[in-house]
Amino acid sequence: MKRKTGWLAFLATSLFFLHCAKSWGSFWESEFKSFSINGESGIIGPGDIKVALRWSGYTKLVAKFETTGGTVKIEGVEQVSGTTQNDFTIPKIYQIVAASGAARSYTVSVSVTFPFADTGQISCFDASAVQACPFGGFPRQDAEFTSPMQRSFTGPTQHATYASDYTTRDNVTSLVWKTCSEGLSGPACATGTATTMTWNAANDGMTCLTMNAANGGAGYAGYTSWRVPTIEEMRTLANQSVVNPAIDTTAFPATFAGPYWTSSTYAPNTANGWNYSFTIGFSASTVKSTAYNVRCVAGGAGTYAAALTDAGDGTIKDSVSGLSWTKCSMDNSGTGTLQTYTTNCANLAAGTRTWQQALQDCNGLNLAGKSWRLPSSIELAIITDTTSASQGFNTVLFPNTLLGQYFTSTTSPLAAGNAMRINFADGILGNITKVTAQSVRCVSGP
Repeated sequence: MKRKTGWLAFLATSLFFLHCAKSWGSFWESEFKSFSINGESGIIGPGDIKVALRWSGYTKLVAKFETTGGTVKIEGVEQVSGTTQNDFTIPKIYQIVAASGAARSYTVSVSVTFPFADTGQISCFDASAVQACPFGGFPRQDAEFTSPMQRSFTGPTQHATYASDYTTRDNVTSLVWKTCSEGLSGPACATGTATTMTWNAANDGMTCLTMNAANGGAGYAGYTSWRVPTIEEMRTLANQSVVNPAIDTTAFPATFAGPYWTSSTYAPNTANGWNYSFTIGFSASTVKSTAYNVRCVAGGAGTYAAALTDAGDGTIKDSVSGLSWTKCSMDNSGTGTLQTYTTNCANLAAGTRTWQQALQDCNGLNLAGKSWRLPSSIELAIITDTTSASQGFNTVLFPNTLLGQYFTSTTSPLAAGNAMRINFADGILGNITKVTAQSVRCVSGP
């Protein structure tokens, strides 16, 4: 009797699992084969998907996905791959509902990083001329480092379906750019005439936004997130090893060697907008009624925000770029030392140095066991704040910073006797003679 009961129990258990297996078969048939947002592939787990975006906001993002079958929904709303927009400020729960009615859930969470490419500078300099790298007396300058990352572009790329559409992808930032300036077209941007317009005309939907309705609503080159780039995005394009234009012309042919509008308003004076000039690669603030060129970018709007923390040892760590910064500026003692971080950088005023002295003092700095150098123009720009109406930096983490010019290790591609510098009153990037003393902040890493 016990054996019969055991056999019946076994049979019942087998039938139960057979029934479940049938149900689970439908269940497991309905799953994601692929999932991406803004071209970045997600990591698909048993019940979650993680997507790390570069240079993208959380809002108005479109997911592309492929499933093994079933209808995809969020809170009962059907999702169309490559079409439906969602706000990923908080994770979204995707459900795949099979024909049998069985549903499988995935929690999709999005994180954002902001990688930057190197300036592209490949030559070393003294105070006035090109020199072989490294050059004694002018140590650890821009060309001796590829930081934060090697430059890399793919394009111009012709779209497989919309043959007149050409794009260039920045493989570091993952931004997708229209290869040509507005008004130009073709693989070499040799057709048409480059058009200029005011800041308002560029940003009110008359230019880049109209590209989203191209190709019967499929968007220019299949993208429906075209817009005018922010100042942070635009300055990633500059190549400061070349001039007029200071850009990779293979990837971006026929670029005008002059200003391009961005979508960013100049916070200290909202009648002005940020623009970026490709003469040598510098930013400026200009009244919005001025007519400038425009280049469009696809993707969620991105404004760089460094993830800065005080390490408590006189250094400020940026977990996004991997760089470490001196909390204090070089002081005015003339001895190659910093203001004292334990006094919140208040023991001495920030000092100034020539470009050569700035290179030497950062190279000789002894702090927190790190190797220090003068930052490049793209590195120093990372810690500026272009949205502030009163100062272009974090005043808590970088106390007693001068509201003025700070040297970079990048030589102006236009004049070997000039170095690029950033104004910490507003974040504007320009250049100045190397013998004109400027303020100094040092960097280490990544």
